[in-house]
Amino acid sequence: MSGREFNRNLIRLPLDYEGTPELAEIRVSLPSHVVWDGEAGDLAIGLELLDKWGFHIPGRRASLQLTLEGGPGEIPERVEVLPEHDSHLKVGGRVTEKGKVFRVRARDLETGVEAISNPAWLPERLGAADHKLYWGDLHAHRIEVPRTKSEDPLLWSYGPATPHEFYQFARDVVHLDFAALTDHDYAITTEEYRLIQESAQYYNQADRFVAFLGYEWAWNFGPDADHGHRHILFLHDDMPLICSNWRGSNTPQDLFNLFRRISRNGADILSIPHHPARLGDRIWYNWESADPHFERLLEVYSAWGSSEHQGEPYPLRARPAVWGTGGKIAEGEVFPPYEAVGHFLQDGLRMGRRLGCTGGSESHDGRAGFPVMIASYPLKQVPFLYRGGLTGIWARRKIRDCLWSSLWNRRTIASTGARILLDLAIDDQPLGETIRVTEPPRTLQVRVHGTAPLERVAVVKNNEDWRVLERPGWDCTFTADGLDLPVGGVDWYYVRVIQEDGHMAWSSPIWIEDGR
Repeated sequence: MSGREFNRNLIRLPLDYEGTPELAEIRVSLPSHVVWDGEAGDLAIGLELLDKWGFHIPGRRASLQLTLEGGPGEIPERVEVLPEHDSHLKVGGRVTEKGKVFRVRARDLETGVEAISNPAWLPERLGAADHKLYWGDLHAHRIEVPRTKSEDPLLWSYGPATPHEFYQFARDVVHLDFAALTDHDYAITTEEYRLIQESAQYYNQADRFVAFLGYEWAWNFGPDADHGHRHILFLHDDMPLICSNWRGSNTPQDLFNLFRRISRNGADILSIPHHPARLGDRIWYNWESADPHFERLLEVYSAWGSSEHQGEPYPLRARPAVWGTGGKIAEGEVFPPYEAVGHFLQDGLRMGRRLGCTGGSESHDGRAGFPVMIASYPLKQVPFLYRGGLTGIWARRKIRDCLWSSLWNRRTIASTGARILLDLAIDDQPLGETIRVTEPPRTLQVRVHGTAPLERVAVVKNNEDWRVLERPGWDCTFTADGLDLPVGGVDWYYVRVIQEDGHMAWSSPIWIEDGR
């Protein structure tokens, strides 16, 4: 222990944090879309100050120089971050030309630490009914067993400990548009779940922030426990907790049967499998237990790695046999890929599953989108895990009904935590759509605006790279023709983006069915 005093402020350092935190990173976030008001578009600029591990630094002062790139507008040239800001704040600006992609560069005048924001696109035409891109985290925990966090000051100091802190952090600190707290079902009590319900209802505020009710169905013990892990999301805040370790709901078939009984309209519950190819602990996703009605999405990336296909840059790895708070990692220990062959996204698509893509943090420290701790370690010190992921939802408005409709219809993208603007359409039909054709589609349209220079943009057709652009710069938009009628009854297309900094993004597929 470092002798730090325990405090319940939202921004706090672990009690066993060693040394004095120094500014190592600035995070700058913008809305992915800017809306024109007739004269200009408002630009909300989120600023965060982080140490080398990713902790926000309590009480840190900084003088930041801001520069607008990409087009004309007005933003503050200098921002003073004060102690009461606790290393996070928002400032406003205006941009004044349509058809531009804007970014904001921030530089700390004392240390020279510099960062650039995600892209903010102001289209030539953007009506109220047009879809815009919103970012959030649909898969995050406070800790393995949440009540231990409120009972132990050390664990409490590791990150947001209550449902209120979780949603506050997601909305006000890391500037997400939506989030879901998905604690493990077997580890929360009925009273804890009631608090999660109340918090989701309270923080769900139209056009400001969308909070979803959810939990993780995750019991995976015993000889027959190869059902996989799923995070469950509800449209309504009064839906019950249905645990994976209860008799009568401890198999996927039982779970989905209960969903059919409690659903109001058949389209208000989602089950999203995650780390489907994770071989350890027998928790790979069993395709035989899938339900195509409720399981319309699959988490293609989280801190565990990527699940698009085998041999990716972020393989799912083995972990120590003994793990958790107090678990040890031997110095120099190697964790090779440890993946279940046949359980990746591409395997499901090949079998005819209609699955959109999501990304999640799999946070275990209460920090939605951007986890810093796992057990008693900084995440950056854990060699078998990666940074957290995010989900992008293309929706008409930042309200729960609109975001839910887009989730249900697979209007989603996944990323490794960078807010890469990615869109895909075929003959003006959006990602997630199924198109029945009697003649070949005319054009496929792709739009990508990166948070760093783009290394590779690939259009994937039937699990094979079909059209590839190498190093197109920070931004690329293109159309491709030469699409054929499906040979086997159905073709599917999606986009994979790799940036020079290693960040990635995936679009949900579009399916083309032979309608002849």
